[in-house]
Amino acid sequence: MKNTKTKDILGIGKLAVGAIFLFNPTINILDPLPDFIGYWLTVLGLTAFAYLSEEIFIARKYFIYLTLITAIKTVVNIAVPFTSDTFTVTAALIFAVAEAVFFIPAMSGLINSLSSFGLRYGRDAGFYVPVAKSRIKKVEKLEKEIGEISDREKKEKLERKKAALLRPATSNALKVLTVIAFLVRAAGYIVPVLPALSMQGITYFPASGTLSAALFTGPLYVLVWIVGFAVCIPWLKMFWRYIKGIVSDGDFCSAVYEKYEKDILSNTGRLTAERMKKVMILASIAVCTTLYLPIDNVNALPGLITAGFLISAFVYMRVYGVRAAYTGIGICAAWAVISLNNVLLQLDYVSRNYKPASALHGIGQSEVLYAKMEYFAFAEAILFAAAAIIFARLFMKTVREHVGLLTESRVSYMGGEKKILACLKPVAILGAIVIVLSPFVVFTLKYFAASWLIYALFVIAFSILSILAYFKLDDRVYLSLRRKF
Repeated sequence: MKNTKTKDILGIGKLAVGAIFLFNPTINILDPLPDFIGYWLTVLGLTAFAYLSEEIFIARKYFIYLTLITAIKTVVNIAVPFTSDTFTVTAALIFAVAEAVFFIPAMSGLINSLSSFGLRYGRDAGFYVPVAKSRIKKVEKLEKEIGEISDREKKEKLERKKAALLRPATSNALKVLTVIAFLVRAAGYIVPVLPALSMQGITYFPASGTLSAALFTGPLYVLVWIVGFAVCIPWLKMFWRYIKGIVSDGDFCSAVYEKYEKDILSNTGRLTAERMKKVMILASIAVCTTLYLPIDNVNALPGLITAGFLISAFVYMRVYGVRAAYTGIGICAAWAVISLNNVLLQLDYVSRNYKPASALHGIGQSEVLYAKMEYFAFAEAILFAAAAIIFARLFMKTVREHVGLLTESRVSYMGGEKKILACLKPVAILGAIVIVLSPFVVFTLKYFAASWLIYALFVIAFSILSILAYFKLDDRVYLSLRRKF
């Protein structure tokens, strides 16, 4: 008898939740339900399948890229109220193209691979979209009508109608609707603000003045929202039914989970190595984003980006130290909030046409505003230091434990534990220098506009050493762990 348990043992139900965040209409590039949350839930939901299918592994990697792209888009949203329509349209086009490059192949590969899984295990869970309940109700009404009609031709006509209603949508139909919904939503980024770019100098009549773009922007927003809901709601309902069809097929899910448990979960060394690889990559990216990069006197790499990557690294490391990981997450969250306030202060400062040197000469309110930016910079540095110390201690403790899993002969061959961990010492020293120097960049900018370049040299060296340390640890410890198990 077919197993119809609805427990989501594979975690693929997260895709249905994530879909809610992916296709809500937007205002320019302002997104009420941030896309990066939806993409990250999709990444989490594909964890088990990604180990068993190369196509889903690639799709999951693309969803990780999409998470990063849309997280950056969320940060860029902060600047929208302080910029022109040209900036908004340009940003919308860049992000729409960047998302399309990864989203369309990711979704196509995902649906194709789930269909292959269904066929491989003798199931049809991933092969079609189950029939909607509304259609089933219509079928029940038709069956009553068929029972009451004696005319043979009318019966055949109703039977054909019934068969059409019961025919499930194929996975190809879902792919097509997904692409259409994505393109409609992307158009919603751009279309409403196009009049503002194209209508400069257009007049009603010679003496009537310039035609306002606002006359067209409002109706266009209404139009794109109506079209967006008309396409995205059917897609969302179809996608939910598709995922529900997979989750409700208990035999299929059990068979896939058994393979995942046997081939993957039993290989503890491989899972440990994969987890620490993600931690080290996230930490390396976090280090690179500590660079102070002033574009139009606003830091293009604010601390909240670094905090976000460190939070992700702490999430992966929570299995090695719950209290330390959650403390680190809390500190990084506070750091992100302060950094966001600092960015808003910088945008306000620049919007008044102040330069860093303006504060030195006491022009207008520049001195007061710049002092606030300096206070926030020192507050960020304190939280940066606290998060870095917690991460470093937890990381060192974890790596030492993993070195202990290696054979004595392997450790001895590499010169002992101290030699293995020696690559982390210069990283720690440069990291301390970067943390100490970080608040002084803002302070010195008003005296010397290029002072951030000195700080940049330390950050570049810090980044290079961090990446080299990652490769060395992966080669000396985690490659051996993969082979051992």
